[in-house]
Amino acid sequence: MGPDSVVEVTGLSKRFGELTAVDRVSFTVRPGRQVGLVGPNGAGKTTTLKMILGLISPDEGEVFRFGKRADRHDMEGLAKIGYMPDVPVFVEWMRPPEFLEYIGGFFSRDRKAIKLRVAEVMQEFGLERLQKRKIEGFSRGERQRLGMAQALMGEPELLILDEPTSGLDPLGRYEVITYIERLKGRAAVLVSTHLLEDVERICDDVLMIDSGVKILDAPLADIRSRPEGNAFILEVREGAEALAGNLKDMPWVNTLTVDGNTLSVVVSDVSRAGKAIPALIAEAGLELMRFVKRSPTLEEVYISLTRGDRVEEPA
Repeated sequence: MGPDSVVEVTGLSKRFGELTAVDRVSFTVRPGRQVGLVGPNGAGKTTTLKMILGLISPDEGEVFRFGKRADRHDMEGLAKIGYMPDVPVFVEWMRPPEFLEYIGGFFSRDRKAIKLRVAEVMQEFGLERLQKRKIEGFSRGERQRLGMAQALMGEPELLILDEPTSGLDPLGRYEVITYIERLKGRAAVLVSTHLLEDVERICDDVLMIDSGVKILDAPLADIRSRPEGNAFILEVREGAEALAGNLKDMPWVNTLTVDGNTLSVVVSDVSRAGKAIPALIAEAGLELMRFVKRSPTLEEVYISLTRGDRVEEPA
């Protein structure tokens, strides 16, 4: 494992009976980077995170944390990790300060230092107004904020978040994403999610898995220049639906969406598409108002990859 790695996994596999949940996955999380582990529900994201944490053992492959082979008895290494599962579990009869002091006791025996740290995370996550309420009455959004606070009690070097915005209303989701953004530079973050727009907002690197197999591992800034990331916006005065019908069966069209008279098209061959699209519009007798190349969304890249347009990983 390289000295600039927080976590490195190599050839990680896990099977449950005949189901292969994770299949020979390898990747690296570097200090200070926010990494999005993305894929649909059931893709193997949570299983991967649990193997990193040592909650379950891999059938094949190795996990390294902070330069050492992962060991569930390595308390020093585990103390550097903050973790929030997709459904955080609390001591329901406690109030937030009590619960956070309880968590703080796993990292320190200095009661004064623990209380100071509790005050810091309570303020950071807007929990002061909830300090006199029992956790059992908390909403989903309030529980997520408290879960983030407990994950940061030990001031971790690596924060692992499993679906932190799942099930939240728009305001709760915005708050959690904002909290994660504020962690940039303070800790490496590995966040699993199926909400790709969240990843586009907060992450530096993207790791995509589908059916337990890694299909992409790259910096977010590089993804839009990949071969499967060629996208066009075209607008016609009228006849967009008919044009979409002509385009969708073209072998070089990966994804296509229509919004009024505007079409968004992701293609596998930008040169071929750049020549063919105007020709198709002219043949149909339509008036072309706009035709520009743009960066694709992460969702479009993901759809393109899962439809079989996978490319080799960079060396």
